[in-house]
Amino acid sequence: MALNSLAYSADLAVHAQSIGAAAVSAIAPSYFPMNSKEVLYESIKQIAAACPDLSFYYYHIPALTKAGANVPAFLELATDCIHNVGGAKFTNKFIHVFSRLLVVATTQPSAMTK
Repeated sequence: MALNSLAYSADLAVHAQSIGAAAVSAIAPSYFPMNSKEVLYESIKQIAAACPDLSFYYYHIPALTKAGANVPAFLELATDCIHNVGGAKFTNKFIHVFSRLLVVATTQPSAMTK
């Protein structure tokens, strides 16, 4: 989902679960850039909680959202606290951040196996 309304995104997640979707993915709201892992976590938690029986994937695409949160730190927090987070789609030119995500995936396998 690519919406600035968390409530509407959550409604779409409910709908996705009700029609038997395989998973749900969403980007960070872009009206106000998500520059902290805690704010990003609180936002994504609202969407993921709306579809508890589906895997949820955070779609990190800062070129569109301007999100500057620490994605590996967010994913560590999210996989510890949001039971249906399955991982992240990473669309960014910063390979060192992607390398850190791979470390999270290997040290926290639950981050990439749901």
